[in-house]
Amino acid sequence: MTQPSNAKPIGEIINKVLKDVKKRRGSGISFLEADWPEIIGERFAPEAAPKAIRKYVLYVRVTNAPLLSELNNYHKAGILAKLRNRYPDKTFQDIKFVL
Repeated sequence: MTQPSNAKPIGEIINKVLKDVKKRRGSGISFLEADWPEIIGERFAPEAAPKAIRKYVLYVRVTNAPLLSELNNYHKAGILAKLRNRYPDKTFQDIKFVL
């Protein structure tokens, strides 16, 4: 059986559909990148970067343990409040700082 000339492989179609779904869902963290220095603060931005969102938890990679401790103990609530205010359509339940 020959394929019509306009037929596309099923894998190509599935990949396109999945990309479209991911765009509509806003998956990933790319939406944070432009605002990140303002959200976390210019002082911390060079040493702390958003890495993933899983189950409503934002994971932020930091460069060292003292910074992790400072962000977790003194700045976490403020950062979470900024995220919730800036992105009301997203659900942020927590932030985890990781090395």
